[in-house]
Amino acid sequence: MNTYFKTLFKETKKNLSKLTFYLILCWIILHTTKMFLFAIQLDVVKLFVLQQSIYRILIDFFVSVILLFIIFRSRALAITYSLLEATYIFLYLLYFSYFHQYLTFSSIVSLGEGVKAVSTLKVVFSVKFIVISILDLPLLLWLTSKNRLNDVKTFLNSLTGKSFLVTVLILLVLNEVLNFAGKKSIYHIVRDKDILIIMGRSEFIIRRYGTFLYGILSLDSFFNEKKVINQLDYGPELKFYERNKKYNVVIIQVESLDSSIIFTDYKGKAITPFLRSLINKSWFYPFVVSYHFAGATSDAEFAIINSVVPLTTYPSMKLANYYYPNSLPKKFLINGYKVFAFHNNDGFYFNRDKAFHLMGFEEYYDRVKMNLPHRGWGASDEDVFNFVKQKIKEEKKPFFYYVITMSSHGPFDLVDQYYTNESFSDINMKNVKKYFNSISYVDTQLSNFVSFLVDNFNDTHIFIFGDHSSGVKGDIYNPSVSVVEGKRVEIVPLFFIPAKSSQIKPKGYCGDVISFLDVAPSIIDVAGISATIKSYGISILSLKNEKRKIPWPDKFLDSDEVIRNLKFKVIMPVEKK
Repeated sequence: MNTYFKTLFKETKKNLSKLTFYLILCWIILHTTKMFLFAIQLDVVKLFVLQQSIYRILIDFFVSVILLFIIFRSRALAITYSLLEATYIFLYLLYFSYFHQYLTFSSIVSLGEGVKAVSTLKVVFSVKFIVISILDLPLLLWLTSKNRLNDVKTFLNSLTGKSFLVTVLILLVLNEVLNFAGKKSIYHIVRDKDILIIMGRSEFIIRRYGTFLYGILSLDSFFNEKKVINQLDYGPELKFYERNKKYNVVIIQVESLDSSIIFTDYKGKAITPFLRSLINKSWFYPFVVSYHFAGATSDAEFAIINSVVPLTTYPSMKLANYYYPNSLPKKFLINGYKVFAFHNNDGFYFNRDKAFHLMGFEEYYDRVKMNLPHRGWGASDEDVFNFVKQKIKEEKKPFFYYVITMSSHGPFDLVDQYYTNESFSDINMKNVKKYFNSISYVDTQLSNFVSFLVDNFNDTHIFIFGDHSSGVKGDIYNPSVSVVEGKRVEIVPLFFIPAKSSQIKPKGYCGDVISFLDVAPSIIDVAGISATIKSYGISILSLKNEKRKIPWPDKFLDSDEVIRNLKFKVIMPVEKK
């Protein structure tokens, strides 16, 4: 055997320059390194878990060798493939860094709903992603130059090259045989894909067979809606009984509102002075677990309104044949409320125009129906709040209003044309500066709108919460996230401002960990209506500052672990006497 390989090597040296031979090896190593770093960035491989790392490196090496024999047949093919692969890796890394979910066909379709929506990914742009994406490209360009490519083809057609390829193919087959014996083969993964994905084992699939196979397997979710709907787990039944008095409810879902921004100062002043002032005038929960998966922002209202954890591989709001049996608006509609939703954007985004009607909203006022102009992308929060003010003045019945803001949407440049807080002009990090400015604008608009409600409607409960974390990170700021069991958990704030006429009084800072699933039971409870709802959540009126299990896809998170692993600082408010 040793003599055989020596003979092969001598034959190669006769027909191939040493430099080209080493360059080929270098390209294989660089491409292997690129794919390995890609896997690390996706959190499917832990660098210091040797078994994972060695397996991934070997598989990436084998695949790189096979690619060498396929794409280096022509310069055009090699360059085209390499550019497509680099683009795919770069965009995938951007998407994962922002959403912390793996790309599926449905999520790609959703991103394609607007160029501005895709531009959100600029928030997490990193030079590191570019370096990883094109790591092997310069050497590939050199190897595919006119003179070098002929040498490469000589190697590919040589007995050494063919033997190298056959050896790699044999090793891959042996690896798959071992995988089959250990029930980790491609056969087992395809067979058990639904269970693996539902159980949150997507990283296992990608670690073994890559993102491309995972994307193909996720197509089933796109075309088999009934199977997807059956994944929704509503939890136990909760019953609420009518009280002597019913209260109006206004819900304000704020785009990209971090918990950490409430506690952040710049130059000695709060970024959000109004929201900071609400801490002692409300029930303030800084540790609310948000669900931000395949449906992006729309996952927030899906979870809040239906009190169920949204799907991770499919935008839940786009379920065409789902009729929202657990919908919160339907509960209020039955109790005689006027039930409306409002949003700055055009209604077709994430199927809201259809989904909201199926949820039970009598009317969904999108930008077009409100007849509001585009200000950047969508209407401004100020214009939407002004429209809601006029609408709410006309109400005679008890009302349930759900308002979704948008001006603080990433990449946080929507307010630039009509609002600038000069206090942030000297911040060097562009993303941090833009985020502070956009949230500062939203804070002023919330101040105006909430003050209007409090001053004019004594019988109205107000809920304000963020939809998901901003993703913005810099020297002077960290987004509100926690990492539990390797999962990135986004944390948002919630303010409950009791109606003036209610016996419920402001409680101030509340240290309980809650989730979006606790919101619907809480709203029903404080409104005083009769309703039955299924949920793993509970009303905040029933919380007793105790350890809880927080619902998560196919598992429950320990509330103590959520607090213990926070990646941002919480400055406890001190009440002035």
